[in-house]
Amino acid sequence: MKNTRNIYKMTRTETTDVVIGRNLLYSIGVFLKRYKHTRYILLSDETTKKLYAKNVIASLERLGVPVHVFVLAEGEHNKNMENIVKILHFMLKNNFDKKSAVVALGGGVIGDVATTIAALYHRGIDCVQVPSTLLAQIDSAYGGKGAVNIHEYKNMIGVIHHPVAVIVDMNLLKSLPREQILSGLGEVLKYAIILDKKLFKKLEGLKKIDGELESIVRSCVGLKMKAIIQDPQDVKNARVALNFGHSLGHAVEITSHLTHGEAVAIGMTFAIKISRKINIISEGQATRALRLIKKFGLPQTVSGINIKKVRKIMKKDKKNIGGRTRLVLLKEIGVVSVQENIRDGIINKVLKEIIT
Repeated sequence: MKNTRNIYKMTRTETTDVVIGRNLLYSIGVFLKRYKHTRYILLSDETTKKLYAKNVIASLERLGVPVHVFVLAEGEHNKNMENIVKILHFMLKNNFDKKSAVVALGGGVIGDVATTIAALYHRGIDCVQVPSTLLAQIDSAYGGKGAVNIHEYKNMIGVIHHPVAVIVDMNLLKSLPREQILSGLGEVLKYAIILDKKLFKKLEGLKKIDGELESIVRSCVGLKMKAIIQDPQDVKNARVALNFGHSLGHAVEITSHLTHGEAVAIGMTFAIKISRKINIISEGQATRALRLIKKFGLPQTVSGINIKKVRKIMKKDKKNIGGRTRLVLLKEIGVVSVQENIRDGIINKVLKEIIT
C-alpha cells in the first residue's frame, strides 16, 4: 500500500496530521519541518531506543536543532508522577522553550507520558507520536489522552492534548514480539465488535492475521479518528463506546501479569456476558462476539487475582458518576449501550465466571 497522509481537525486551533506507511522513520524531519520546532526531546524505552532511535535522531538533527533523548524504564508501573517530574526537570535544565516538541517513540506507556509532559510543559507544547506497537498504532497514539497511574488506579491523573502528528511506520511491527501483536489484537477486536460490522466479518473469515495487518491498522485508525472528531475533548460521551471492555480490563491489567489487550479481551468477555444476563443482546450475537475473541487466542478468563480488589478498582472507574457503576455493554455487533445501576449480584456472578 502507498504511504498516506490525512489531516484531522480536532478543535478550532488544533489539527492532527496522520501519516501511515513504510520507511517513515528516515523522513520524520521532513514531516515536522513546517512546525519550526526549536528543540526536541525523544522519549523512548531502552528496547525501542536500541532498535529505532538512531534513525529518528538523525532525521530530526537534519533540521538543525538540538535533539535530547530521555529513556524511560519499561512497564506500566513507570507511568507515574515521579517520572513526569523527572522529565520536566530534565527539560527545564536543557532550556526547552514554548516552540520545543516532545516526540514519543514507543508504545502506550511512552505515548501516555509524552502526551502528559507536552500538555504540562509551558502549559502546552507540541507532541509527536511515533507508535512502535500495534496497540499504539491503532489506538493509544490518537485522541490526545495522556495519563499516569496512582497506586492500583489506572490513568487517574491525566490530560487531553492532541498530537500535532502521528507517524505510523508499519515496518516497526516486524520486530514486535508475538505477545505484543496479541495485545494489539485485543483493541482491534474491540473496534470490530462495537463499531464495524464489515471489519468483524473480515476477521471472522481470516485464517492468518499477518498479511492483513496494514489494512487492519488503516481501518482501525479511521474508526478511532471518526469517534474522536465527534468529541475531541471527551465531554459529550461520544467517545465512551471506545471504553468497551475497559471497566474490568483496567482492573485486570493492574492486578495481573496480562498485557493491556489481553486484559481488554477479558473485559469484553465480561461486558458481553453482562449484556446477555440483562437480555439486551441475543444469544446468537453474543456467541459470535465471544467466538471471535477466542479465535485469535485472547484470554476470556483469568486466575490468581482477588475479586474484591478488582471490584474496588472498578468502582473508581472514570466512567462512573455519582457512585453509580456505568458499563459499556453490547446490544448487537456494531452497537453499544451505556448501562447504569446493574445489580451487584449480576456483576459479581459474572466476575466469578471470569476470575477463576
